Amino acid sequence: MSDQPRGRAVGAMENSWCRAVPGGTGITVLGFDISRAPDMLKYQTALHKLQNAHPILNSRLHTNTKTNTFSFVTSPNPFVQIKTFDLSSTLESLKTYQTQVIIQSLPST
Repeated sequence: MSDQPRGRAVGAMENSWCRAVPGGTGITVLGFDISRAPDMLKYQTALHKLQNAHPILNSRLHTNTKTNTFSFVTSPNPFVQIKTFDLSSTLESLKTYQTQVIIQSLPST
């Protein structure tokens, strides 16, 4: 397989999602509350297999500002990484994110 990214134009529904959400879409947070340390290599390998089996999960949303259109650019190599956080840093991240969402939703004066 080539190491060059591939791409495709977004569909009508995907286009409406991008226009409806400030900053586009595509961020997924998945949380597990587990009692012992996980085998991160096993989780990362499973994620990469999933991305390789479903290329849209290995894509980034690209905006063409000249034509005001969106497209998916699919990387030949999986780029999503799994990160672990303790409870206090997770709560702090969620508070920060919630504050940013509230600020973005306020009407500008």
